[in-house]
Amino acid sequence: MRGSWIAGMLKNDPVDLHLVAQITKEEHQREVEAEEKVELELLNARDAALEEHERHQVAARRLRDRETMLQNQRLARARVEARAKAHEAQILVEQRLLEREEFERKFGQSIC
Repeated sequence: MRGSWIAGMLKNDPVDLHLVAQITKEEHQREVEAEEKVELELLNARDAALEEHERHQVAARRLRDRETMLQNQRLARARVEARAKAHEAQILVEQRLLEREEFERKFGQSIC
């Protein structure tokens, strides 16, 4: 539509050629500025998305580290409990052996 308006102006009044060139130049400048604005907005949006992605990666890494730490704590607790049970079992075995030796001393015979 603008093109036909400009062509009409040139056909009707060639003296306005300078005015048409000035208007065209201004329109082009506005278009360039609008494109630059859009590009800047896209770059800002991309940067924001990258920062958000990085924040999510940091949060995910912290969560994995926390889960690993908790799992290691559970494993350490389980090892301590297993050692305690093994120690209790060893004490029971030793008690039974002492009871057996005492019985054998008292009654002079072996229990089998």
